[in-house]
Amino acid sequence: MTAVVRLRLRASFIIILLVAAGCEAFPQLQSLQRTASEPRRQKVREHQACLGESRSQTDLVACMKARGYRFIAPASDPRAQTCHSMLGTEDEFPEAYCFELDR
Repeated sequence: MTAVVRLRLRASFIIILLVAAGCEAFPQLQSLQRTASEPRRQKVREHQACLGESRSQTDLVACMKARGYRFIAPASDPRAQTCHSMLGTEDEFPEAYCFELDR
């Protein structure tokens, strides 16, 4: 076996290990997995309806909770950080991506 073939085998093995462990180790992969598992259009419609009914951020979060969504958990991915930085700022309303199905 040549050095190039061995290098390719090692790289393939490392990639397989990373993919297998990726869902737990990388927040970006968790976010992608969450996005793929949720019907986005439905969530956006629910979010728009709640925005129309809400006068404050607290109202929006409560409305989304009543419709079966929860605020995303804190994580190191940039979207989660953005969402959580808005919490407590009543004049800012979180985007639809700040919510996920409450399973």
